[in-house]
Amino acid sequence: MGPKRSDECTDTAGAGPRSHGEVRVKGARAVTIFAMAIVSAVCVVGLGESVGSGGSGGSGASGANEAAGREPPGPSRKLGAAELRLLDRAEQALIAACMRDQGFRYVSAEPARKNPQDRTFRFVIDDVSWAERHGLGTQDRLRAGDDAAMGPNEQYARGLSKAARAAYGVALMGPPPAEQRKPLEIRLPHGEVVGMSGSGCVAEARTELYGDLRAWFRSTMVLNNLTPFVAAAIEKDSAYRVSLKNWAACMRGAGHPYENPGELRAAAAKLIAGRDPDAAHRIEVPLAVAEARCAQRTGLGAAISGVERREWAALARLHRPDIETLRRLRLGALDRARHVVAAG
Repeated sequence: MGPKRSDECTDTAGAGPRSHGEVRVKGARAVTIFAMAIVSAVCVVGLGESVGSGGSGGSGASGANEAAGREPPGPSRKLGAAELRLLDRAEQALIAACMRDQGFRYVSAEPARKNPQDRTFRFVIDDVSWAERHGLGTQDRLRAGDDAAMGPNEQYARGLSKAARAAYGVALMGPPPAEQRKPLEIRLPHGEVVGMSGSGCVAEARTELYGDLRAWFRSTMVLNNLTPFVAAAIEKDSAYRVSLKNWAACMRGAGHPYENPGELRAAAAKLIAGRDPDAAHRIEVPLAVAEARCAQRTGLGAAISGVERREWAALARLHRPDIETLRRLRLGALDRARHVVAAG
């Protein structure tokens, strides 16, 4: 079995009630995704980019920020964390103003600053001290989920009548796919087609901020869907395969008979199902610590990191036009964002 992502790429800097709008995926299986609150900033840490309207990229075990290289300031420079937070605040302010015009309340959430303790382990946890404190990260995610569930916009939407709640969703993210005349659609590098509504307050805010919603959507979605290519490269790597076998043997020796981190993750999910965050934490800490120790002893973490660095560097070169487009749109939006935020 190939490498499994041990944790989704999270971005606390963009946390809060957000929406990407409606995203539809067409492929071997037709999927419709409709969510009232989705984090605005999604990250591709391997490219050293935070992809979305704001936020800063997570930090992973791979040191993958080097993949994009250290570039001098220039027309296409990468934005700093403060600039990304500014864009996020501006987008939220524009959404709130638009929703007020539609007769609804919407609270702009101040983006949280990134916690230095936050880590993103995409394929295996290889930091023992982090595992001792955070386990598999379930406690952190559950508590963050509780906070998000209590967000003022979610509370407000839940308090509306069924008809008003539906109207709120349309005002925020545009009409359902079947009712859209010309939704934005792009084909991702792996072949699937994704789309989002070109109307609604989220789309209007991003259009006002970035100017070209289609270009923003394309660059964001392409850069946010490259991890499968890295996972495929890891799976084919001979050093990874040897290390994974040794990792499984190490785990069996520690009393945890799992063939890969993904299998451990699935077993842990069953063990902690229905438990509160503290109970889940107590159960998964020994598993996480064993995973990390074995990853260090067998070189699994190092093997994965080596492939990640090579693949992210290659992807950064291959998708340089999308990186440049996203940076250009962001840089061009800074003055507008400053004006919006200053206007309050």
